[in-house]
Amino acid sequence: LNLVSQGGFLLSKLLEDYRALHPALHPLLDQQEIDTGALAYAVHRLPAEVTRTTFYFLTPHLPTLYVDPDEKFTPVSTRSRRRYAWQALPGKVHVLLRDGITDITDLLTCLCVYAVEARKIRRRCSTPELLRALYHVQQGDPAVTEDALVEMVHLSPEELAGLRAIWPEDFWIRFRDILTHHEDVALECDFQIDNYNASAAEKWVRQIREVAAKMVNLEDSRLQVHIISSNTHSVGNCLSAFVARRAEAILAWGRENHPELTESDWRVERDLIYALMRHYIDEVEGAYESCVQEERAAGHHRLRATAFTGIAVDLICAQQLDPSLIDPSLTMQRPENPVLIVNVDYAFGQQAEEILANLLFLFGRQVRSVNVLGKAGGLMGGRGDLMLPRATLLQTNDELYPLPNADLDAGLLQRMAGELPIHEGPVLTVSGTLLQNRQLLQFYRRIWKCVGLEMEGSYFARKLISAIEMGIVRQDVASRFAYYISDVPLDTDENLSARMTPQEGVPPLYAITRTILQQVFDQTRR
Repeated sequence: LNLVSQGGFLLSKLLEDYRALHPALHPLLDQQEIDTGALAYAVHRLPAEVTRTTFYFLTPHLPTLYVDPDEKFTPVSTRSRRRYAWQALPGKVHVLLRDGITDITDLLTCLCVYAVEARKIRRRCSTPELLRALYHVQQGDPAVTEDALVEMVHLSPEELAGLRAIWPEDFWIRFRDILTHHEDVALECDFQIDNYNASAAEKWVRQIREVAAKMVNLEDSRLQVHIISSNTHSVGNCLSAFVARRAEAILAWGRENHPELTESDWRVERDLIYALMRHYIDEVEGAYESCVQEERAAGHHRLRATAFTGIAVDLICAQQLDPSLIDPSLTMQRPENPVLIVNVDYAFGQQAEEILANLLFLFGRQVRSVNVLGKAGGLMGGRGDLMLPRATLLQTNDELYPLPNADLDAGLLQRMAGELPIHEGPVLTVSGTLLQNRQLLQFYRRIWKCVGLEMEGSYFARKLISAIEMGIVRQDVASRFAYYISDVPLDTDENLSARMTPQEGVPPLYAITRTILQQVFDQTRR
């Protein structure tokens, strides 16, 4: 952060301090073996042009000259982060940072992983013969064979396979980039750590208000608002009339087109249909348009213009839901009074505090519950287990935030989750996953009894506590936090870059989604 406040620096100035951290997610940091798991984790969270970028311009707001950047520059995607970036010219990328220090910490630590592993590759593989051959590959020369290249790189089959999995489409071109890049990266930061740029979040919440005002009377004193932070699709699927009407058709389509899913054992058949839904929407012509149209008719509006926050929103009017066309595990009565479910996509780190603040100021005392569900790293148990926190612990100051009016217990969750293990205890909120080493995580597990770690919980909790104390929301507003374990950073045998399979991730995700939705529906009847 000191370097960021100076306005510009070289990545090399960070590497010595990064190495001293010995992050748990980078177990082969000091070994010659290529840590393809850590490299994949980092590359998936960096702009796709990382192998050929030497200058990054980091800013939370675009200069006036660069407004409407999609019309002026080439967008650069980031696979596992909703981060906006554009290539201004070859080797120069502009990155639009979200609020708080979390986003810049994540970006810089991932760049450090890339630099460390790229240097290993270069030291082990750089030869004049290989560079000459890769140049001819870049020029499209068919005379250079795959076998000849493999012979020249001096990597183990496992290392080579791990690298190929990161760049499956243009591997040898990316490999040449790494050998010639030398991690010569400069960064310019137009970024003030202690200042909050409110414009994006305020524009975002203004869009929500405009649509919500068309769905319900925001001045109605009987209005109940339930805020849910989730991945949006799990809540949306559970309440989707489109899914309910086509469940059997989606299942039949899946048996023909995705047997890798349908031939597995699923405790809850509807979970299989939800796992197929993503493919069905993407692959069946007209399915997405029909889904949006039917859901809108049932009071479900999708807002996908995120005002550069990266956070999509679903607004759902519970009075328009048909109780017979929701997830069969849920029971609801159509409420007599207006009920609005505000389902927001995941915020990122400290961004969560300002996002929730805007929503609480918008809806005020009409907010009846704040619900947070998602995935987290586990300090106990294994992938697919559930975590039920009664408090969050913010790592930056070791401050514990008990969740006010917690309205979720293990018994309720277990009824929806079947035999999935549930771990109860504080959840640690970290500024960056790559800032955690094994000693630090063991400290929080043993001394603070933390069951897991994530990046937003404490920011949600302390903003909710503050809003209650200031009288912005009601004293009895309910809070419900639940997570499922997506990785176990203390397990050295686990490939932390590997995504969970649908069979691993879908059942726990929908168990906590159903539990929270059932509590929301029960609350609307009180």
